[in-house]
Amino acid sequence: MFFSSRIDRWKYRLKVRNFNILILFKFCQGFPDKISNTKHGKSRVLLFRISDRDMTTSAVQNSSKPVRRSSRRNGYQRPDYWSQATHELAQNDAVMAALIQRYPDSIMSSRGQPFYTLVRSVVGQQISVRAADSIWARLEALCPRMTPRTMLQCTPEQLRSVGLSARKAQYVHEVAQFFVRNRISHRGHEYWAQRSDQAIIDELSGIHGIGRWTAEMFLMFTLLRPNVFPVDDIGLLRGLEKAYHIDQRLTPKQARVLYFERFSPWASVATWYLWRSLDPVEVAY
Repeated sequence: MFFSSRIDRWKYRLKVRNFNILILFKFCQGFPDKISNTKHGKSRVLLFRISDRDMTTSAVQNSSKPVRRSSRRNGYQRPDYWSQATHELAQNDAVMAALIQRYPDSIMSSRGQPFYTLVRSVVGQQISVRAADSIWARLEALCPRMTPRTMLQCTPEQLRSVGLSARKAQYVHEVAQFFVRNRISHRGHEYWAQRSDQAIIDELSGIHGIGRWTAEMFLMFTLLRPNVFPVDDIGLLRGLEKAYHIDQRLTPKQARVLYFERFSPWASVATWYLWRSLDPVEVAY
């Protein structure tokens, strides 16, 4: 009977006691008056009882308590705000709701290693992902314990030998010098904790080889800042055009004016799902 309801995803558990069956549904849309706001990141649970006498159904419990995600999984940090962010974005924007539902298990993650992330971003500039991965593997072999001080022990000639250009070798050393000069450990999140997003962008952009886009990726993927909107990212612009059926090319300024306020304070999360709409393969820096 109730199986004819519109059910996107469900899990069930049968428990037989006095001929009553309890069936637990998750992410169910069969009873819109009770759970029409079901979105990814919220666990909406309806408990149905089927009586052995009349085989009627009745909703006996509804829980909308947010599901807490672990902050670390498989060595990666996961943002604790993700459930709240996806719930609020889905409530306020129908397009976001559809994207979140399409990728229910997708979530941004961080290695939690600021130095690693910045060096890798330099290595990957203006080359293919495959080429960057190849160079990175050789760089890790050259410098297995990748910290600012060990990187400075590698000569420019050694860095060029793994495939880095002379300029990128210089940039890598400048990133390492920044960490040493400011006494930041390679995992030094405490250094950034009290700084605003814009202050971090300004500071990192002062390092040769680090521009605004790289600084914004650092905010999103290393510090897991929730409200970053990298409007200079071509993937974000194309994702907005596709998701919102925009016939003309968006400029970065138009994207910021039209969408940043709409997605705040969860612009990083919205950006993540817009990227997924173009490429479902998740990225970690």
